Amino acid sequence: MIKNTEIYSSPMINENKQRLYCIDILKGICSIFVIITHYNWQETERLKFLFPFWIDMAVPVFMIISGYLYAKSYKKKEISNIGSAYLLENILNKIFRFTFPFTIIFLIEQILFYILTVENWNNKNIWSFIYS
Repeated sequence: MIKNTEIYSSPMINENKQRLYCIDILKGICSIFVIITHYNWQETERLKFLFPFWIDMAVPVFMIISGYLYAKSYKKKEISNIGSAYLLENILNKIFRFTFPFTIIFLIEQILFYILTVENWNNKNIWSFIYS
């Protein structure tokens, strides 16, 4: 019996990298829900749009996804106990992966904040300063 791989493959999974696109879609939806949640909604509007049932569930869903992906990562790296999960090599890898991009974005934000709020420009427009 010959199996056609196109019939059995899911459009939500990339077979080469085993990436679950349905997880990416769910994370995207949750990101939008978190942004929606930060708007100044009245309590009546929150109840009208059923926030407690779907919008307010964005962060818990992120936590569940995070736990699932950590477990999947540990299985892929063959980490079987808590001692091997907290080896210095694994900790430094996580610190670098998460802290480095945050630090770069933070520095860019601070530089832009400084440029846009310096009061020594005698109330000049930022664009006149750049193009002068």
